[in-house]
Amino acid sequence: MKIIRAFWGNQESLWDEVPSKPLFDNEVVYVYGTENYDRFVSMGYEAVLVHYDSTELAYSTVYKHFVHKLDCLKRAEHAYLEYLFLDWDVKVVKPLDDNFWNLIRTRASLQCPLYAYPSDYENKVLAKIEQNPEEQWVKDLDPNIFPWLTVQNEMLMANSWEWEDIRVVPNFCFFYSSYTKTASRLFEIYETDGILTCIEEFCMYKYASCSIDEYLEKYEPLVIRGREDDCFHFDLTKDNAIERINNYIATKINKDIYLIHE
Repeated sequence: MKIIRAFWGNQESLWDEVPSKPLFDNEVVYVYGTENYDRFVSMGYEAVLVHYDSTELAYSTVYKHFVHKLDCLKRAEHAYLEYLFLDWDVKVVKPLDDNFWNLIRTRASLQCPLYAYPSDYENKVLAKIEQNPEEQWVKDLDPNIFPWLTVQNEMLMANSWEWEDIRVVPNFCFFYSSYTKTASRLFEIYETDGILTCIEEFCMYKYASCSIDEYLEKYEPLVIRGREDDCFHFDLTKDNAIERINNYIATKINKDIYLIHE
C-alpha cells in the first residue's frame, strides 16, 4: 500500500504540518513547484513533481484550490493499484502494526470518513466572529473568508446529508483506494457539476449517492474519524455537530483508532 501526500502553494506556513522526515517507508509526495520539490527531496521524501509552478493557475483561487488534491490522486491511481492518501494534519496516535493495515484492507476497496457541520453554517460562523472580536482566531481571519463562507454554505446545503439538525459530509483527510478509479470520477463530477470550496468532499458525497447508513457500511474506515469531537472550527464545536455524528457512527461501527485528524 502506497501512502500518498499532496503539496501545493508557496506560503511558508504550509510547512508547519509537514514532518521533518517521512513517517512511512512507502510514502510519496506529489508536489507542485520546483522549490517545494527540492525541499521535500532534501528532507528525505520520495517526491513526484506535478508542475513547475507552486499552483496550477486554473485552480489558484480560494474556491478551487482543492482541485490540486484531486489532480494528485488521479495521478496516484494511475501509478498505484492500492494507495492511502493522508492530509498533513493526520497524526499517528499508536504504532501502525499489522492490525492497522489489515483493518484497512479488509474493510472496503474505497474508504473516506464522515464528519459534520452545524446547519445554517454561514450565519453561525458570522455570529461567532461578531461575538468574539478580540479573540486571536478572529483577528487572524483572512478577509476572503466572508465571500468564501457564502459559497461554502451554498455548496454544503446542496452536497451533504441532512441528519437531525446538522449536515454530514465526507472528510477527505483519509482516502483509501484499492483497484478503483474513483479519483478520476470525482474529478469529472467537479468539472460537470461546478463544485467549489471543499471540492473533493462534496464530490465524494455525490459519488456515493446513498444514505448515511449505506455510506457507513460501504465507505467508512475503521482506523480514523473524520474529525475529533474537540477540534476547533470557528469555535463551532460547542454546537456538538461533530461529536454527535461521531457518537452515531460509534453505534454502527466499532473503530480501532490509530490516526486522528487534528
